[in-house]
Amino acid sequence: IVYAKPGAKALKYDVYAPKGAMNLPCIVIIHGGGWSSNNEDIMRGLARELARGNRYVVVSIDYRWVNKLDGDAQPNYMHHLIEDVFGAIAHIREHAAEYGIDPNRLAVTGDSAGGHLSACAAIFGPSVGDGGFGKQAGVYQFLPTYMPKGKNASEVGREITQAVKVAAPSYGPFEASAFKQFIAQTDQAYRDAVSPIRHIPSAKDRAIPHFIVRGTQDPVVSKEAVTSYVELLKAAGQRVEHIEIEGAAHAFFDWKPDAQTIGTFEKFGVPYAAKMRAFFDSVFYP
Repeated sequence: IVYAKPGAKALKYDVYAPKGAMNLPCIVIIHGGGWSSNNEDIMRGLARELARGNRYVVVSIDYRWVNKLDGDAQPNYMHHLIEDVFGAIAHIREHAAEYGIDPNRLAVTGDSAGGHLSACAAIFGPSVGDGGFGKQAGVYQFLPTYMPKGKNASEVGREITQAVKVAAPSYGPFEASAFKQFIAQTDQAYRDAVSPIRHIPSAKDRAIPHFIVRGTQDPVVSKEAVTSYVELLKAAGQRVEHIEIEGAAHAFFDWKPDAQTIGTFEKFGVPYAAKMRAFFDSVFYP
């Protein structure tokens, strides 16, 4: 389903819904690929696993790539990708009844770059608005790529903030210093504004349970990059389940039709998708 076309590439998402789905919680998946490759199809294995049991509608979304990799005349920056994620969520909520979704019960997950973007979706809802992103000193507001008719950005941001109940950002970086090579802007204020680790809310103000996994053999995202986020979540009183998976490398939630990728997914992706689903169950089906 195409939800927006802000540039050369039509942005779309795939819906995995049980037959007869009605008013089910929704899991939104955001793919990885260094903010510069892949699309929503690479998450189809994870989507199928999370849809097992017919308790969830799962929606796997795509977004723009950084710089001019989509063929756009003007470069896309990190905040544009975050705005795409919020636009997809706004579109999903607007069409929730068509997919059998309860628009007020959302989970977000993603891996690698999608781990960062799913954390952004969970953390940055209060920063959605129409004030612009860095155009004025100290003002960093995300304008969703898709906007429902009759609503303003602040209203959409409040709705998304209230709707996202739980997050599972997998083996992703959460601070811009860990992925600065993908960010054109050099000023620290911009980088902080796209770093979810800098904006973790107190659980007393907004509880966002987190399920976070990383492989012990991951050569891309360091253990410290993940544990620093985990520690600050816990310090804020947030509930966190953090698992270091022995022997797993990077991108084990990816699915491609080759034997090696499928084998890795079956070894690590399938069992830890089941653990993720169980964590979501603890929130939506206590």
